[in-house]
Amino acid sequence: MEAMNERLKERSYSADMIKKICLDAGADDVGLVDFDRESVQKEKEGILHVYPLTRSIIAIITVNNRENIQSPARYVANEEFHHTGDRTSSVSRDILRRLNRLGIRGVVVNKGWPMALDRYPGKIWDVSHKIIAVEAGLGHMGVNRLVLHPKYGSCIQLESILINAVLDKYHHPLEENPCFKCNLCAAVCPTGAVTKDQPFDFLACMTHTYRDNATGFQN
Repeated sequence: MEAMNERLKERSYSADMIKKICLDAGADDVGLVDFDRESVQKEKEGILHVYPLTRSIIAIITVNNRENIQSPARYVANEEFHHTGDRTSSVSRDILRRLNRLGIRGVVVNKGWPMALDRYPGKIWDVSHKIIAVEAGLGHMGVNRLVLHPKYGSCIQLESILINAVLDKYHHPLEENPCFKCNLCAAVCPTGAVTKDQPFDFLACMTHTYRDNATGFQN
């Protein structure tokens, strides 16, 4: 494996080719990030914990059906979220299999919010998909702490694929932020986690959204 990584250091793969592979596999948008980028270094320890040979990061998004996600019936929104999440995992693994045929190796990180609850209350994830997505030019963080894509808004799911290949070019953060602070998210937030001109209330969001899904928060 180390010998393979040394060979990959001497060769760069086409970013356009990698992006086409991702789109052909079913991703709705793709961005590519170099691991040596300064703004990614605070994520370095976690990324290397997952895959020590990481040289580049592929950020992909898949799109939820907006109306399902907006439904006040929680079971309707949850079904959409889980269905799209499963599709995200399937697409990512298909991408990696296609890259394997080119000699590129890597790891698909858990979709959505990777959790290692044995670390709680510390950082329970290794790869911050939101940070990677922003660096990949797939959007910017909104007031609601979600990545807002310029076309699909916040109705997206994120995934990161760590690979041991160097690419001939990479993407960078968008110059304009799709979030123009209209504060509509603050007006409709059911928990008060998002409020106008106030810091994001993580605990309010966590206990509402993940109460039934995360061991340790049920009671």
